[in-house]
Amino acid sequence: MSDLSPILSLPLLQAAQAQKHVTHNEALRILDVLVQPAVASRSLATPPAFPAEGQRFILPAAPTGAWGGQAHAIAFYEQDAWVFLTPQPGWQAHVLDEGATATWSGTAWRTPSEAPAAFSQLGIGGATADATNRLASASPATLLSHAGAGHQLKINKAAAGDTASLLFQTGWSGRAEMGTTGSDSFAIKTSANGSSWTTALHFDAASGLAGGAAVQSDGRDVATPGKLVRSDGALHACLSAWGEYYAGAMLRNIDNAMPGDAGLYSATGGGSWPETSGASPFWWISTQRIYGGQAMYQVALRYAGAGTPAARRYYRLRANDGIWGAWQRIFDTGAVLGAVSQTGGVPTGALIERGSNANGDYIRWADGTQICSHVLTVPSITLAAGSGFVTAGADRQTWTYPASFAAAPHLSLVPRGTALWASGAPASTSHTAVAGLYLWGLATASGLSNNLFIRAEGRWF
Repeated sequence: MSDLSPILSLPLLQAAQAQKHVTHNEALRILDVLVQPAVASRSLATPPAFPAEGQRFILPAAPTGAWGGQAHAIAFYEQDAWVFLTPQPGWQAHVLDEGATATWSGTAWRTPSEAPAAFSQLGIGGATADATNRLASASPATLLSHAGAGHQLKINKAAAGDTASLLFQTGWSGRAEMGTTGSDSFAIKTSANGSSWTTALHFDAASGLAGGAAVQSDGRDVATPGKLVRSDGALHACLSAWGEYYAGAMLRNIDNAMPGDAGLYSATGGGSWPETSGASPFWWISTQRIYGGQAMYQVALRYAGAGTPAARRYYRLRANDGIWGAWQRIFDTGAVLGAVSQTGGVPTGALIERGSNANGDYIRWADGTQICSHVLTVPSITLAAGSGFVTAGADRQTWTYPASFAAAPHLSLVPRGTALWASGAPASTSHTAVAGLYLWGLATASGLSNNLFIRAEGRWF
């Protein structure tokens, strides 16, 4: 039979033992230490210089001095000496300087705040947790603070098709939700009744691009105020060039614009627009004051979307009398050569257009001038010797212009050949063709094959 109890190692009285009171008192001393145990501290590594009788400590991992070699033991001071008790797993002691109860795990003393806690359900502030809402809190606010540099709130889901989100409710009915619902793309949804939902804004998980009801479908989508402006195409180039912009009221009268009224204007609003051709054009208008007063200038860039003419720039000035001058187009290297066009006599395309086809060459200017030219081949003509001047009437030719005129143009005819040839007047001239061209020459010429250079000059509008 052992001389010590199996749990607290209390000394046991033996049969026929002398001075049994010594053994009994020793057991009481140990019980005095371990029953309702409260230690002064568990962080002190060096014994205090003047310990009180019965004072107790839990020793740290590396104690020194009189405590040396007694790591994690319970030390108590009695009769001018330190006594040490080796803890067993499950022993508890209240640590006075921490106000917490520590438990010996077999390797370390831990308070509840230091040990992982597991709860199947937890309700805080009177809230009732359940199988779905396993953590419930009723509180005016919830604080999640940092422990060090920062703090992260993590919401994890099992698969892309599941939900990881924050749901905002009114009377337990959903009104807004943000997160990854049904996919890995981030979305913000809203609802007026908790059953019908609108995706106001979403960001694609792969590209990061935005979409949703709160974003313009394209640069022309201004039917609903409050949408986020989409930047693309010529509109994006405009924003990059001009920097900051204002996209407020869309339909203000630009003739009454004040300094700082720069932004997106619709051609359906009031004001004298540089042009309104093309499908639903929109404008970025920059307005600035000149030397105070009413003198101002505006720079406008036209954007009309896909399938319409490219972006074009204009400027105009306003004197102190408040009267705007005419819009003047700003031409650059991309608009010098290209397709010319006009609206009401005002050029809207390039400055010069040049082209050719089977009917010859042509060149057009933005002011309406057009010149066409061609070398017309005349079949071989044989003239009778000594017959004088002979008209080759059987070889009359028709020339269709490579580009049409607005009215019959002026013609210049220059024969080209090895003999002295001349051309006769054409039979008829229209805005699309000239008919009845012919050549005649000297009787001494024979077997000649000659060409006729033709030039037509007029207007294309």
